[in-house]
Amino acid sequence: MAEESSARLLRAIAEELAQRFMPELSSADTRERAALARLVLEHLAADIDVLAVVAAQWIPAFRAALEEVLQTLPPALFAEQLQSWRADLAGIPIEYGAAREREVRALRTIAAALVRRATDLAGNHGGGPAADAAITQTLGRLGALDHQWLTRYDAARQQKDEPMYKDLSVTVIIPCLNEELGIEKILRAMPECRVLPPGELPQT
Repeated sequence: MAEESSARLLRAIAEELAQRFMPELSSADTRERAALARLVLEHLAADIDVLAVVAAQWIPAFRAALEEVLQTLPPALFAEQLQSWRADLAGIPIEYGAAREREVRALRTIAAALVRRATDLAGNHGGGPAADAAITQTLGRLGALDHQWLTRYDAARQQKDEPMYKDLSVTVIIPCLNEELGIEKILRAMPECRVLPPGELPQT
Protein backbone atom coordinates (compact mmCIF):
# COMPACT_ATOMS: atom_id res chain seq x y z
CA MET A 1 0.00 0.00 0.00
CA ALA A 2 1.10 3.57 -0.67
CA GLU A 3 1.05 4.61 2.99
CA GLU A 4 3.23 1.63 3.95
CA SER A 5 5.77 2.64 1.30
CA SER A 6 5.70 6.23 2.54
CA ALA A 7 6.30 5.14 6.14
CA ARG A 8 9.19 2.89 5.08
CA LEU A 9 10.72 5.73 3.06
CA LEU A 10 10.55 8.15 6.00
CA ARG A 11 12.15 5.58 8.30
CA ALA A 12 14.87 4.87 5.73
CA ILE A 13 15.68 8.59 5.49
CA ALA A 14 15.78 8.86 9.29
CA GLU A 15 18.11 5.86 9.50
CA GLU A 16 20.36 7.28 6.77
CA LEU A 17 20.50 10.56 8.67
CA ALA A 18 21.48 8.77 11.87
CA GLN A 19 24.00 6.35 10.39
CA ARG A 20 25.74 8.36 7.67
CA PHE A 21 25.30 12.08 8.26
CA MET A 22 25.09 12.66 12.00
CA PRO A 23 28.48 11.03 12.79
CA GLU A 24 30.11 13.45 10.35
CA LEU A 25 28.69 16.56 12.00
CA SER A 26 31.06 18.44 14.28
CA SER A 27 28.89 21.28 15.59
CA ALA A 28 26.74 20.45 18.62
CA ASP A 29 23.98 22.72 17.33
CA THR A 30 24.00 21.00 13.93
CA ARG A 31 23.88 17.56 15.55
CA GLU A 32 20.94 18.65 17.70
CA ARG A 33 19.06 19.89 14.64
CA ALA A 34 19.77 16.65 12.80
CA ALA A 35 18.51 14.64 15.79
CA LEU A 36 15.32 16.70 15.82
CA ALA A 37 14.84 16.12 12.08
CA ARG A 38 15.25 12.39 12.62
CA LEU A 39 12.68 12.44 15.43
CA VAL A 40 10.19 14.33 13.24
CA LEU A 41 10.65 11.80 10.42
CA GLU A 42 10.02 8.90 12.81
CA HIS A 43 6.88 10.56 14.19
CA LEU A 44 5.57 11.20 10.67
CA ALA A 45 6.14 7.55 9.82
CA ALA A 46 4.21 6.54 12.95
CA ASP A 47 1.39 8.89 11.94
CA ILE A 48 1.15 7.27 8.52
CA ASP A 49 1.14 3.81 10.07
CA VAL A 50 -1.78 4.37 12.42
CA LEU A 51 -3.86 7.18 10.90
CA ALA A 52 -5.49 5.20 8.11
CA VAL A 53 -6.46 2.35 10.45
CA VAL A 54 -7.97 4.57 13.15
CA ALA A 55 -9.66 6.84 10.61
CA ALA A 56 -11.30 3.87 8.87
CA GLN A 57 -12.97 2.95 12.18
CA TRP A 58 -13.92 6.49 13.20
CA ILE A 59 -14.88 8.41 10.04
CA PRO A 60 -18.14 6.57 9.17
CA ALA A 61 -19.52 7.12 12.69
CA PHE A 62 -18.49 10.77 12.67
CA ARG A 63 -20.04 11.41 9.25
CA ALA A 64 -23.28 9.77 10.36
CA ALA A 65 -23.32 11.80 13.57
CA LEU A 66 -22.82 15.07 11.70
CA GLU A 67 -25.61 14.24 9.25
CA GLU A 68 -27.97 13.37 12.10
CA VAL A 69 -27.06 16.52 14.06
CA LEU A 70 -27.71 18.70 11.02
CA GLN A 71 -31.16 17.13 10.76
CA THR A 72 -32.09 17.62 14.42
CA LEU A 73 -30.87 21.15 15.18
CA PRO A 74 -33.66 23.78 15.23
CA PRO A 75 -33.81 25.39 11.74
CA ALA A 76 -35.07 28.65 13.23
CA LEU A 77 -31.81 29.09 15.12
CA PHE A 78 -29.35 27.61 12.60
CA ALA A 79 -31.11 28.31 9.29
CA GLU A 80 -28.27 29.73 7.17
CA GLN A 81 -25.53 27.72 8.83
CA LEU A 82 -27.38 24.41 8.44
CA GLN A 83 -27.57 24.78 4.69
CA SER A 84 -23.91 25.75 4.45
CA TRP A 85 -22.75 22.92 6.72
CA ARG A 86 -24.78 20.35 4.77
CA ALA A 87 -23.17 21.53 1.54
CA ASP A 88 -19.71 21.41 3.12
CA LEU A 89 -20.29 17.91 4.47
CA ALA A 90 -21.56 16.62 1.14
CA GLY A 91 -18.50 18.12 -0.55
CA ILE A 92 -15.94 16.26 1.57
CA PRO A 93 -14.67 13.36 -0.55
CA ILE A 94 -14.12 9.92 0.91
CA GLU A 95 -10.35 9.41 1.10
CA TYR A 96 -8.24 6.30 1.47
CA GLY A 97 -4.98 5.45 3.18
CA ALA A 98 -2.85 8.32 4.45
CA ALA A 99 -5.04 10.80 2.54
CA ARG A 100 -7.78 10.18 5.12
CA GLU A 101 -6.04 12.79 7.26
CA ARG A 102 -7.58 15.43 4.95
CA GLU A 103 -11.02 13.91 5.42
CA VAL A 104 -10.61 13.85 9.21
CA ARG A 105 -9.47 17.48 9.23
CA ALA A 106 -12.42 18.60 7.08
CA LEU A 107 -14.97 16.75 9.24
CA ARG A 108 -13.50 18.14 12.45
CA THR A 109 -13.57 21.67 10.97
CA ILE A 110 -17.32 21.42 10.38
CA ALA A 111 -17.86 19.93 13.83
CA ALA A 112 -15.81 22.72 15.45
CA ALA A 113 -17.81 25.44 13.67
CA LEU A 114 -21.05 23.76 14.68
CA VAL A 115 -19.96 23.43 18.32
CA ARG A 116 -18.86 27.08 18.47
CA ARG A 117 -22.21 28.27 17.13
CA ALA A 118 -24.18 25.96 19.44
CA THR A 119 -22.15 27.12 22.43
CA ASP A 120 -22.85 30.76 21.58
CA LEU A 121 -26.59 30.07 21.41
CA ALA A 122 -26.87 27.82 24.47
CA GLY A 123 -29.21 29.49 26.97
CA ASN A 124 -29.36 32.73 24.92
CA HIS A 125 -31.65 31.97 22.02
CA GLY A 126 -35.25 32.10 23.29
CA GLY A 127 -36.08 28.91 21.42
CA GLY A 128 -37.52 27.07 24.40
CA PRO A 129 -36.67 23.81 26.19
CA ALA A 130 -36.73 21.68 23.02
CA ALA A 131 -34.08 23.85 21.37
CA ASP A 132 -32.00 23.78 24.55
CA ALA A 133 -32.18 19.99 24.63
CA ALA A 134 -31.16 19.70 20.96
CA ILE A 135 -28.18 22.02 21.47
CA THR A 136 -27.06 20.22 24.63
CA GLN A 137 -27.33 16.85 22.91
CA THR A 138 -25.35 18.14 19.93
CA LEU A 139 -22.53 19.48 22.11
CA GLY A 140 -22.32 16.26 24.09
CA ARG A 141 -22.38 13.96 21.08
CA LEU A 142 -19.85 15.82 18.94
CA GLY A 143 -17.58 16.39 21.92
CA ALA A 144 -17.62 12.68 22.77
CA LEU A 145 -16.86 11.67 19.17
CA ASP A 146 -13.97 14.10 18.89
CA HIS A 147 -12.57 12.87 22.21
CA GLN A 148 -12.92 9.31 20.93
CA TRP A 149 -10.89 10.17 17.83
CA LEU A 150 -8.10 11.80 19.85
CA THR A 151 -7.86 9.00 22.42
CA ARG A 152 -7.97 6.19 19.83
CA TYR A 153 -5.37 7.93 17.70
CA ASP A 154 -3.08 8.58 20.66
CA ALA A 155 -3.45 5.00 21.91
CA ALA A 156 -2.63 3.61 18.46
CA ARG A 157 0.41 5.90 18.23
CA GLN A 158 1.71 4.77 21.62
CA GLN A 159 1.16 1.12 20.77
CA LYS A 160 3.01 1.56 17.49
CA ASP A 161 5.88 3.36 19.21
CA GLU A 162 6.37 0.59 21.78
CA PRO A 163 9.53 -1.35 20.91
CA MET A 164 9.11 -5.02 20.09
CA TYR A 165 11.84 -5.83 22.63
CA LYS A 166 10.32 -3.92 25.58
CA ASP A 167 9.99 -7.06 27.75
CA LEU A 168 13.25 -8.67 26.64
CA SER A 169 16.84 -8.27 27.76
CA VAL A 170 20.08 -8.54 25.81
CA THR A 171 23.40 -9.99 26.93
CA VAL A 172 26.52 -8.88 25.07
CA ILE A 173 29.78 -10.82 25.45
CA ILE A 174 32.93 -9.02 24.27
CA PRO A 175 36.09 -11.18 24.11
CA CYS A 176 39.13 -9.00 24.83
CA LEU A 177 42.85 -9.44 24.43
CA ASN A 178 45.20 -6.61 25.37
CA GLU A 179 42.38 -4.01 25.14
CA GLU A 180 43.32 -2.11 28.29
CA LEU A 181 43.46 1.20 26.37
CA GLY A 182 39.97 1.05 24.92
CA ILE A 183 37.86 -1.18 27.15
CA GLU A 184 37.31 1.51 29.80
CA LYS A 185 35.13 3.56 27.39
CA ILE A 186 33.01 0.51 26.64
CA LEU A 187 32.51 -0.32 30.32
CA ARG A 188 31.55 3.25 31.17
CA ALA A 189 29.03 3.34 28.32
CA MET A 190 27.29 0.10 29.35
CA PRO A 191 24.36 0.55 31.79
CA GLU A 192 25.19 -2.79 33.42
CA CYS A 193 28.21 -4.99 32.89
CA ARG A 194 30.03 -7.96 34.38
CA VAL A 195 33.80 -8.40 34.06
CA LEU A 196 35.00 -12.01 33.82
CA PRO A 197 38.27 -13.09 35.47
CA PRO A 198 41.36 -12.56 33.29
CA GLY A 199 43.06 -15.38 31.47
CA GLU A 200 46.74 -15.92 30.81
CA LEU A 201 47.21 -12.36 29.39
CA PRO A 202 45.67 -10.12 32.07
CA GLN A 203 46.50 -6.66 30.71
CA THR A 204 42.86 -6.01 29.71
